[in-house]
Amino acid sequence: SEVTEFKASDDFEGKLRILNQLVNECFHNAEAKKILHQMSITDRLTGLYNRIYFDKKFFEYLHDLSINGELFYLTMLDINGLKEINDTYGHSVGDQLLTGFSTALKHTLRSMRSNFTAVRFGGDEFVIMGKGDEANAKNLATTLKSKLSKRNIHVHMDYVHVSIPVNFSIGFVKSPVVKGLEGKKILYDEELSKEYMINMLVQADKNMYQDKRENCNFNRTWGWISG
Repeated sequence: SEVTEFKASDDFEGKLRILNQLVNECFHNAEAKKILHQMSITDRLTGLYNRIYFDKKFFEYLHDLSINGELFYLTMLDINGLKEINDTYGHSVGDQLLTGFSTALKHTLRSMRSNFTAVRFGGDEFVIMGKGDEANAKNLATTLKSKLSKRNIHVHMDYVHVSIPVNFSIGFVKSPVVKGLEGKKILYDEELSKEYMINMLVQADKNMYQDKRENCNFNRTWGWISG
C-alpha cells in the first residue's frame, strides 16, 4: 500500500505540474493577445491611438449620444509646414517633430484632467474626441493654442541639436443631436453611422483650414535654434 500511495502522490504532483504549465501558458497567451491588441490600435511613431481605434471609439461616443443624449465633439489639428520640413531636411527630422509634438499634446491633455481620445489620424493630422458641448470644444482649442503654439521641439540633424518652433491649425465641430428613431437608425445602420462620422470630420477639417487661412504666414520662415 505504501508503494501505491507513492504512485498516487507522484501522479498528483505530475498533474499539478501540467496544470501549472497550462495556467502559465494561458496567462502568457492572454498577455500576448493584450499586447498584440494594444499594438493594433496604437500609432507606432507617436504612441497615440490610430484610425482603427478612432472608428471604434467614435461609435461608442455615438452610442452614448443616441441613447443618453451625451454630446461630444471632434477637434482636428494639422501641423503647419511639415511637408516643407520633410522636403527640405528629410523625413527623419519630420518624424522627430511629429513625435515631439505628440508627446507635448499628450502631456497637455493629461494636465486638463478630462477624458480625451487623442488619435494620429494620418500624416501630420491629429483628432481629439471629448465629451461635452461647443463651450468644451472651444476651451480645449484655446488651451491647446495657448500651451502648444510655437512650442520648441528638439530634433537631431546632421549631428547637431536644434529646436524648431512648431505651429498648428485647429478646428472643431460639436456632434449634431440625434434622438429617438433617428438615433436608433444611426446606431443599427452601419452606413448611416459612417455618414455621421464623415460629416463631422469634414466640418472639423473645414474649420481647421479656416484657421490655417487666417494664419497664412505660418510657414514663411522657420526659426532654428542651435543647442
